[in-house]
Amino acid sequence: MKQKKQGFEGERILEITASRRHLIDNPQFLSFSGMGFFPKAKYHADEQQKGYNHYTLMYCIQGLGKAQILDEDLTIKAGDFFFIPKNKPFRFMANHQTPWTVFWFNFDGTFADDILQLFYQHNQSYKGFLAYEEERIILFDTIYKNLKRGYSKEVMTLLNMGLLHFLTSFIIHIRPKQKDKNQDLVNQVIDYLKKNLDKNITLTEMAQYMNISVPHFSSVFKKKVGLSPVDYFLQLKMQRACQYLEYTDALVKEVAFKVGIEDAQYFSRLFSKTVGMSPNAYRKSLYNN
Repeated sequence: MKQKKQGFEGERILEITASRRHLIDNPQFLSFSGMGFFPKAKYHADEQQKGYNHYTLMYCIQGLGKAQILDEDLTIKAGDFFFIPKNKPFRFMANHQTPWTVFWFNFDGTFADDILQLFYQHNQSYKGFLAYEEERIILFDTIYKNLKRGYSKEVMTLLNMGLLHFLTSFIIHIRPKQKDKNQDLVNQVIDYLKKNLDKNITLTEMAQYMNISVPHFSSVFKKKVGLSPVDYFLQLKMQRACQYLEYTDALVKEVAFKVGIEDAQYFSRLFSKTVGMSPNAYRKSLYNN
C-alpha cells in the first residue's frame, strides 16, 4: 500500500497494489485499487487518450468542474457523479474559480463491467446525480480508516464488501429512461431494509412486503444486486454495526440489539464471519491506528 504525497490541502488518498488486491477470494469479481478525497481541488485535472486500466467513480459534493468521457461533454456540479470506463479516452478539470470537492474510487472486475453496462444502458450517459447523504460519506470514511489499518485478507474482504455497497448505492437510485419494474422493486426493498436494520426480517417477509413469491423475489434481487436478499441485508447490518462500534461507545450486546440481533454471541459470530474479526477486536484495531 502506498500513500501519495499531498497535492491539495486536506486531501486523503490511498492506493492498493495488485499483489494486495489478490488477498480477497475473488478479486476478478470486484476489487478496488485506490480511493481519495480532494477538497476544493483547484487545478485538479487529468487527460488520458488511452484511458486508465481500471474504472473510476468521481462524486462531486461541492463546487464545479467539467469532463469529457469519449465524445460526451459533461458539466459537473454538486451532487453530480460520473464514471470513467477503463481503457477509454477522457479528460476532466475542476473549475478554477469554484473548484470542486470530490470523492473518487478506482475499481475493476467482472461486476464492475456489469455496473457500467447497467448504468449506461439505463442512463445513456456516464453522468448521474445523487443528493448528498451523510451515510454515504460515513461509509467512505469507514472504508478509508479500515484501509489505513493495513491490508490483511480480512481487511481487504471488508473493504470490497463496503465498496460493493458504495457502488450499488449510486446505481440503484438512478431513474432509467424506460420504466424497469424489477429495478423499482429492488429499490423499494433496499429502502425498506435500510429503515429496518434493527429488525429481523426473513426472506419470506421481504417477499410478502412486495406481494410476490419468494422464488421470483430472490431471483430478481440477486440478478439486480449480485447478492441474495438475506446476504445483502446481513451486510447492511454488519456495516451499520461497524459504524456503531467506531462512532459510539455502545457495548457489543447493545450494538447487536441495534441491528436486530438479540443474542450477542450469535451477533459476534456473524460479525467475525463477515468482517474477519470479532467486534471487540474491530474496535480495538480502530484505537490502535
